[in-house]
Amino acid sequence: MRARVTAGWLLLLLLGCSSNGAAPRRGGTGGAIDEETGGAPGTGGTPGTGGAPGTGGASGTGGRGATGGGGGAPDASANDAPGLDAVPPPADAGGDTTLNPPASGQGPKAEGTIEYDQDFEKDMAGLGRSPPDLPASRAQIVDDPLGMRGKVLRIQWLPGDDFRSAPQFKPKNFVSNASAFHYVAGDRVSYAWGYMTESTYIGATLAQNITGGDPIWMIQGRDDGIMDMVPGLVRLPVKLEAKKWYDFRAEVYYVAGAAGSIELYINGTKVFSHKGGLPIGTNGHWDGGIYLTGFGVMGQGLNTPRTVYFSNLSCGRK
Repeated sequence: MRARVTAGWLLLLLLGCSSNGAAPRRGGTGGAIDEETGGAPGTGGTPGTGGAPGTGGASGTGGRGATGGGGGAPDASANDAPGLDAVPPPADAGGDTTLNPPASGQGPKAEGTIEYDQDFEKDMAGLGRSPPDLPASRAQIVDDPLGMRGKVLRIQWLPGDDFRSAPQFKPKNFVSNASAFHYVAGDRVSYAWGYMTESTYIGATLAQNITGGDPIWMIQGRDDGIMDMVPGLVRLPVKLEAKKWYDFRAEVYYVAGAAGSIELYINGTKVFSHKGGLPIGTNGHWDGGIYLTGFGVMGQGLNTPRTVYFSNLSCGRK
């Protein structure tokens, strides 16, 4: 009888320990959404022992930009669809020391059959200021301050500048290639351009392909030379240094569905790729310059002047 009672109490004790154990830990929540560009999808928290993994936070929803020549930066990340590939960074992800040197002469060339090529030695034909009321002094041809690439296009944003495509969009001092070269569904295109910034604080979109207000791809600079890439707001593995030329090349296979693709190269090194989910329109084109982002108007952003340079722009069709 004593043995049966002892066994019963032991069973109750074990059940009580099981029912009163610590609750599983909840996973972490997703990242916050940036007002202008949208946050990257939140990553799940580390699960506790016995707990379910945390779920990521919702990514930003895509906003629409201005239509036409200048286009608009989205209010949030435009594409979070599967297929993003943050290309493994070079050995030294803290800078650009592992990149190839930039091209000699006036910069890189697009691949395929070149249909537009502007080196700024004579004029800036094929590039319109965006928005149209942007003063000529904010986007004009000058001598390369490094003395390496002849004539270049200088674009400046100065405190107090408030040029916009529409009141709901942020200030931008841009140029647009929409009238000279554009692409449609089914095309394979290549864009190449040289880029230099006077400061590692950028706080703006520096280049994009856009159609009907929707970005096909977009490169956004932050501070300390950091760059993010849309679709997905993926952190690029290269940090820009001030007063140094970089060669960018973007390759786009512009089709709907999973076959569509984007690849970005800097100094010949692939730094980003994406598959599927491209917004399909009738006037895919290149814009570049300084288009302030939500990050770029925070803190000292509105009081920080920016100056960037483009050494050339070429567009090819494959």
